[in-house]
Amino acid sequence: MNSVVRNILERRSVRSYDESKTVADNDLMTILKAGAYAPSAMNAQAWHFTAVCNRDKLLELNDAVKVQMGQSDVARNVERSKDGAYNFYYHAPVLIIVSVSDTAWYPREDAACAL
Repeated sequence: MNSVVRNILERRSVRSYDESKTVADNDLMTILKAGAYAPSAMNAQAWHFTAVCNRDKLLELNDAVKVQMGQSDVARNVERSKDGAYNFYYHAPVLIIVSVSDTAWYPREDAACAL
């Protein structure tokens, strides 16, 4: 089996992180570079990557997300917004936010590919 297919089949989602660990700068740069090489509509590459590594900023962002979730029409989101232990990024040491220009042909799809 070739390495690409093996990596696809062996991929796993992680939803629990050791909060004492960090991501090495060179590993983070490799991840961001891989995202930048993703396909995009009309090859516009109209995205921007923001890597949030500061724990205090991550907690602040989590609080802001929970406020928005509390205003949702989805009952599960409202429940989670009231749960003091809920953390939308699972306490990962880094959160990468992908923003795409609103002038892009297919901004949602471009962001999904980059992610």
